[in-house]
Amino acid sequence: MSVLAASWRPFIGFVLLCGLLWWAYLPGTHGPAMLDDFSSIEGREYIEGNAAEAMDYVQGNRSGPLGRPVSVASFALERWLYEGDVSAVTKQNNVVLHLLAGSLLAWLFLLLLQSAGVPSAASWAVLGAGLWMVAPLFVSTVLYSVQRMAMLAAVFSLGALVAYCYWRKAFLEGRFSAGLLAAIGASFLLGLYSKETAITVLPVLVCMELLWLQQSAVGGTRAVLLKRLAWMGVGIGALLVCLAFITFAKGSLAGFEIREFTLTERLLTESRILWDYLRQFFLPDVMRLGVYHDDVVVSKSLFNPQTTIWSLAAWFAVLAGCLIALQWPTGRRLVFCVAFYLFGHSTESTVLPLELYFEHRNYFPMMGIALLVVTLASLFVRRFPATSAPVRAYLVVAVGLLLIKTGSQAQMWSSSPLLRINNVLAHPNSFRANSDMAVQLAAVGALPAALEYSGRASRIAGERVGDRIVREVALACMANEKLPDSFYDVSELAGSSRPVSESNQVLVLARMLQDGRCDTGESLRLADRLRDRFQVDIEPASASAGVYWSLAVLENALGRFDVASEYVSLFLQQQPNHTQGLLMQLHFKTALGKVSDAKNIISQLDRKMAQSQLTDAEQQTLALYRER
Repeated sequence: MSVLAASWRPFIGFVLLCGLLWWAYLPGTHGPAMLDDFSSIEGREYIEGNAAEAMDYVQGNRSGPLGRPVSVASFALERWLYEGDVSAVTKQNNVVLHLLAGSLLAWLFLLLLQSAGVPSAASWAVLGAGLWMVAPLFVSTVLYSVQRMAMLAAVFSLGALVAYCYWRKAFLEGRFSAGLLAAIGASFLLGLYSKETAITVLPVLVCMELLWLQQSAVGGTRAVLLKRLAWMGVGIGALLVCLAFITFAKGSLAGFEIREFTLTERLLTESRILWDYLRQFFLPDVMRLGVYHDDVVVSKSLFNPQTTIWSLAAWFAVLAGCLIALQWPTGRRLVFCVAFYLFGHSTESTVLPLELYFEHRNYFPMMGIALLVVTLASLFVRRFPATSAPVRAYLVVAVGLLLIKTGSQAQMWSSSPLLRINNVLAHPNSFRANSDMAVQLAAVGALPAALEYSGRASRIAGERVGDRIVREVALACMANEKLPDSFYDVSELAGSSRPVSESNQVLVLARMLQDGRCDTGESLRLADRLRDRFQVDIEPASASAGVYWSLAVLENALGRFDVASEYVSLFLQQQPNHTQGLLMQLHFKTALGKVSDAKNIISQLDRKMAQSQLTDAEQQTLALYRER
């Protein structure tokens, strides 16, 4: 009976931990939408029980190179199943997904530790998975709705690793399981179409075979065959990485033109950031946790800041230690844990021109660090058996303390004012934190204070004058106050060749106008100033296609279809034959009574429809104009 109780004890503890973690996260599920939530999820509100609308929403998403249809489909499904505001449901489902990820991680740890002959593998697996699950570092992943993309990619990656362990066991026993092999492939593809970072599971799987599973002296010639296949995977992977670098190097380097750092500066900075992620996992500074890290200090050289050289030296020491550890089976398992972390970061923390710091990037890689902790702990206990109970107790206490911190973070995420105040206090040099605080103050009518934070944000980012003006007009609308006439007398606006770069702020203002939350006169004054820069015959200002689109939406909300049509024409110069642009132009030409122009646009859209280039919703919209 005692043996049976001992075998069930880890399972019962894990179930209890899942219940406590759900309770800790629950307050945060009623918190506000953040950043990319608006652009990636908001469109599902127009799905009204129509399968065609749901498919258009999924296929129309432009997140990442592959569109991430699996993640987007999950958002659409929530809208399909639930009525009203589903934002809390989305966050609650994210918590459930986090618990599922933790369960799969415990399963994977169990399989790996058992293969290594670790005594009491189940208890170590639960402790390792628990350490990962309760980390406050992941609150900004779980409660940031759009980061379901990273979570699903991790869940399917774990599914692939677990399935591989079972397929490998069957293969070594002389059986070839096509079903498990299909499960590995399906999990990988589902992960890849959830978020492209799931590609990192391939090097992790190869390293798991070579550095962990191959250390068990079982399998005979079949194990040797798997080893050879794994080394082939290393060679093919290295070749594909080189080809990808050669093919996409030019485009990747071009992406740094819109960043405030170079490729070299990014790599130097990431050497520091990878250590900071580890610190935040083990010793979290909860004040700094969150989604706003645009204030991270860029490494301009090896000695600026000085921590750069020390961070690089520390990584070289780790790599040197790994080379030495490769001489022993146990050391190779430890190297696998480090490789798990580094390969997990290989897409978003290396050469791609992405922003420097985001906590959600650790969701999959940090699993390797959790495995490293329990592997070291189990080795220590095996060497010193008398420490078994104290070491386990220490890990349980660590899990409990981290759970308390996670609960406090989730509580903060439940309140928009509390979250914004904390962000601006922790990140006073963050553009996003200051602009968010401006929005919070404007919402309670404190326009002067809101404008002060907006000005601070503008100075931090060195943003274009038009972007600041648009934001502050929107702040005045939120506060239901008028701006002085002198506000629009900005000489920089008249002299700027590219005064607006942020299209989302213009769209926010247009939506406020459509919803009746903004004074038309205030918006007209802004629109007139922008029109004076963009629609003149001599030296007109220029902008991106997205800005022209947003300005057309603003003019449409103001009912000035002639001005809006001019902006759409500028948009179509950069995006010719763009379906939505043509439909918008058709709307304006029809409203202006320009029948001949409207017919030409309809003919152009008919040709696209004949080539199956229009979605069902676009075809329905076009049909409405044919009937007129």
